[in-house]
Amino acid sequence: MLADIFASPSLFFSTVATILVLLLFCSAMVSGSEVAFFSLTPEEIGECRVSDKSAEQNIVSLLDKPKILLATILILNNLVNVAIVTLSTYATWQYFGKTTDGSLVAVLTAVITVTILFFGEILPKQYAIQYSLLFAKRTGGVLNFASTLLRPLAALLMSLSSVVEKRLEKKGYNVSVDELNQALEITTS
Repeated sequence: MLADIFASPSLFFSTVATILVLLLFCSAMVSGSEVAFFSLTPEEIGECRVSDKSAEQNIVSLLDKPKILLATILILNNLVNVAIVTLSTYATWQYFGKTTDGSLVAVLTAVITVTILFFGEILPKQYAIQYSLLFAKRTGGVLNFASTLLRPLAALLMSLSSVVEKRLEKKGYNVSVDELNQALEITTS
């Protein structure tokens, strides 16, 4: 089956296009979930706590460990976005040859960057702001699974983050991880 995909250029490129669309959808879901989870109101979280539905319990479980949730979201988003860039670069090399000039790479980079920013970051975050609870319910199960799977890597990132935070405190900068995250959110808005 895999050999057939590589043998037929049209099948190869339609397969790559399908995978890229799926990866872009995953990027959108992960990006939107960051806004959705962290913009839930205390009332919505309280309703989830007393609910017996698994979607609401996933939300509560994830929000009980917000640093792990944030690390998981950031890891997933980076993995998906790197996969998009890698696959699109590979497909470009297959189509144009590996000896393409720098202008093609620059155009590809610009197109992929704009596509990821618009469809994978801006649109899903706008939707997630308006429908945060619904968005969190839909992505909670996947994030709960990913949080368990990526916990060792998330723990490593959190420990590195705390080292940086301690160094900043020693130098007299009173900046928390939450404040840094808010600053990043402001710059991406």
